[in-house]
Amino acid sequence: MEEMTNILKTYNYFHSIVKEVMTKEGYQFDLVIYGSTANGLSIRGDSDLDLSLVIHNFPESVDGKDKAALTKLILEKVAMHIRLSSKYSEQFNVGDLLTSSFGYLQKFKDRTYGVDIDLLVNKVIDPYNSHLIQNYAKLDSRFHKLALILKFWNKTRFSDQ
Repeated sequence: MEEMTNILKTYNYFHSIVKEVMTKEGYQFDLVIYGSTANGLSIRGDSDLDLSLVIHNFPESVDGKDKAALTKLILEKVAMHIRLSSKYSEQFNVGDLLTSSFGYLQKFKDRTYGVDIDLLVNKVIDPYNSHLIQNYAKLDSRFHKLALILKFWNKTRFSDQ
C-alpha cells in the first residue's frame, strides 16, 4: 500500500512539472497512467510508473519523421525543465532518451520515493488496454491470479527483453 502511495505522490508532483512545460508550449494534455500500476498487476517492489503524455492539440499536419522529431523535442523540453530547476532536479533524475518500438521514451527516476518513470508521447492504446485488464480482473478473480502468474513467468523466462 505504501508503494502505491509513493507512486501516486510521484505522479502528482511529476504532473505539475509536465503541466508547467505544456502550458508554456500551449499544449492541452492529459498525463495518463498505464501498465501494471493502472491495471493492478504490479508486483510488490517491482513497480514503475508508465506515463503517456496525450497531447490533444498535437498538430495534425505533422506526420512521419516530423512527428517523431516533435515528440522527441517535447520529451527533451520536459527533461530540460527538470535539469534546469534546482527544485525539480533535486527530486528527479533525468535518465536516457531511448528509441522504442512506439517512438521515443524518456526515463526519469524519483529520488525521494525510488520510482522509475517511463514517459512517452501520445501512446493512447495502452491506457485502454490497462483499463480492460483491470475490468477483467474485477469480473473474475481468477483472471487476476492467472495474469500475475503469467507476468511472473514472463519476467523469469524473458528477463533480458
